[in-house]
Amino acid sequence: MERSRLGASAALLASAALLAGCSTSPEPPSSGQSAVASSPSASATPSTTPSPAPTLSAEKQQAVDQAADAVRGYWQTYYDVLADPTPNLNDLNTVTTQPQLDRDLRSTQELLADGKTVVTSPGRVTVVDPQVVKVNLASNPPTVTLVACVDTSSVAGTTDGKAWTGGRNEMKYRVVKTKHLPGSGWAVAEVLPPESDLAGSRPC
Repeated sequence: MERSRLGASAALLASAALLAGCSTSPEPPSSGQSAVASSPSASATPSTTPSPAPTLSAEKQQAVDQAADAVRGYWQTYYDVLADPTPNLNDLNTVTTQPQLDRDLRSTQELLADGKTVVTSPGRVTVVDPQVVKVNLASNPPTVTLVACVDTSSVAGTTDGKAWTGGRNEMKYRVVKTKHLPGSGWAVAEVLPPESDLAGSRPC
């Protein structure tokens, strides 16, 4: 299975559907598209457990916290889209940017067209203990790379009629600050394996 091409969203969903600890890595949408109004899920009260980093400046720590919440909003929006009877893929534009956006749009369209996997309850996604890999606020765009454990245990659905519930999976995320998004402006730009030698996510 070419996990790096299935899309970050499809990854956790696949793992949840199979009730397995590992999932393929999802592939989000691209940042080249215009953003639509912020989706309710992305702007909801944060459900992220911050990971204090005493060595970071206050500015960088704030960026890390906002990036971690962007990861939470990314997954919440993804599951909300799949659970919607009339899904609006434009919602992905509010939480994802290139190159992940194109991957996610493609993988999400494939999932919806296939119809075998259905999210019956998007639940409440949370991010647990995000670990900072790199923070570069001087880059263009400003970038935060972190490894985060995403808890989708309250997400439920069916695959080929068989019920499944989500779990906890860890992956690496490159999150960037964009000018076209409301709020903090942070969006997921790339979902990566937690280690260079892994093809997908891992249980956490």
